[in-house]
Amino acid sequence: MPPTTETELKELRDLVISLREEMRLGFAATKTEIQRVEAKTDIKFAELSGKIDVMDERTKLGFWGFIGRAVIIGIFILVIGFAIKYFFFGTVKL
Repeated sequence: MPPTTETELKELRDLVISLREEMRLGFAATKTEIQRVEAKTDIKFAELSGKIDVMDERTKLGFWGFIGRAVIIGIFILVIGFAIKYFFFGTVKL
């Protein structure tokens, strides 16, 4: 094996140092990109959480709301039934 000279060792050292610096810059860029994506994700999750809260408030019915809707739907079905009976038979008998 031929002997290595000082210049070859210096070139190899410079190459390793430059490679290390490029890797450091690449990792810094990757870290910045990851932080940017995390920030966007946090914003989207916050928006989604707000929308879910709004939907929860809209769909929260409660006991009396349920009873009220059941009464309204029951009356509506009863009126439709009387209308159909009147349409086919001409009279409404209770």
